[in-house]
Amino acid sequence: MDIEEIAQKLSMNDLRPLAKKYGIPTRCVKKIDIVKALPKEALAELESEKPAEKPKKSAKKPAK
Repeated sequence: MDIEEIAQKLSMNDLRPLAKKYGIPTRCVKKIDIVKALPKEALAELESEKPAEKPKKSAKKPAK
């Protein structure tokens, strides 16, 4: 997987704990910058993980 693909697929909430684990600052930083700063072992860890699918919002019924 490409670095840009990883940044697109993951949310900042997914990246933040991993960045803190490797000592990468997370304040005022874009996702792509965090992914670029991660070591190769962390990228391999991200690639092996399958991100959980977010539940789709159901359409609300109109109020009567």
